[in-house]
Amino acid sequence: MLKNFIQWNLRISNRATPRIAYSTLAYERYYVIGSALLREMKGSTVLEIGAGKTWSFSTTIKQESKLYLVGLDIDDSEMKENSVLDKKQSGDACSSLQIENGSVDLIITSAAVEHLHDTPGCIRNCYRALRPGGKIIATFANRYATFAVLNRLLPRRLSSFLLKHLVAGSDGQLGFKAYYDRCSFSAFKSELLGAGFDLDDAYCSYFSSEYFKFFFPLYLLSLGWDYARYRLQVPNLASHYCFVATKPA
Repeated sequence: MLKNFIQWNLRISNRATPRIAYSTLAYERYYVIGSALLREMKGSTVLEIGAGKTWSFSTTIKQESKLYLVGLDIDDSEMKENSVLDKKQSGDACSSLQIENGSVDLIITSAAVEHLHDTPGCIRNCYRALRPGGKIIATFANRYATFAVLNRLLPRRLSSFLLKHLVAGSDGQLGFKAYYDRCSFSAFKSELLGAGFDLDDAYCSYFSSEYFKFFFPLYLLSLGWDYARYRLQVPNLASHYCFVATKPA
């Protein structure tokens, strides 16, 4: 009965979701900008932090641009099925990227920064790993987003249980331990600039109510809050970010 109730709410919530909730997502921005960079950097070495089970971009881009793709994940089992990677490395990105300094042209990372326990350490490692003129593109959740605050307040076992049973498609994808270290707009920007990067782009997205689709009234309330934040355009109130930065030549 509960499962049917949740499915009913999901259907209504999906029908009520405005197009802007999808078109303005930071993850869409990440895909568009990342795809363009990958096409430009022919024959380059690309490092993905938090590579996980799948690659976020088209395998056609990798083949056409003849990219050498290195994956780094703290859990090597997450990369076992990721056949796109040319090299798989297991380790803590905050301690070491396990790659020679000045040997990478592009670093990409999606939904991984919030899981770093020492974000400044990882950013410094990225700066060292990149060649002069190399770029980093990162998309991640804001520590002050509603779902992120709830994730920190609730016991981890409870939050993982709720995600698994209430949020469609989250099983095996969400629920990893999150620290949200320096995961606000101003803090992350400060760390990038402090490490020596030049900031190319900093995009904010405000819609993140999909976590509450399991109960339509709650979803509407959350969607209203999303709209309000979107209209205000205050970066530190965003849900997700997409940063692009360059190591000076």
